[in-house]
Amino acid sequence: MAKGKEDGDVIIVLAANMPLMTLRLFVGYLRMKNSAKRAGKEFYRALVQNGVPAKQAKELRSEYEEALSVRRMLKIMTS
Repeated sequence: MAKGKEDGDVIIVLAANMPLMTLRLFVGYLRMKNSAKRAGKEFYRALVQNGVPAKQAKELRSEYEEALSVRRMLKIMTS
């Protein structure tokens, strides 16, 4: 009987902490996305400074940012 009570306690604790955990996960996701965007801009600038045409640099930047995408990472990990 004690095991059932412990399971119930765990569920209560999880339910109580779920909103905070979700918020932290979301904030972490936004930070990562912002970092990827900044890295993409810097990557683009470096390409242009080193003589890559702007159009090609833009395409490479897009591919670079896509490679840093959380969705893509999850997709690769699950396949």
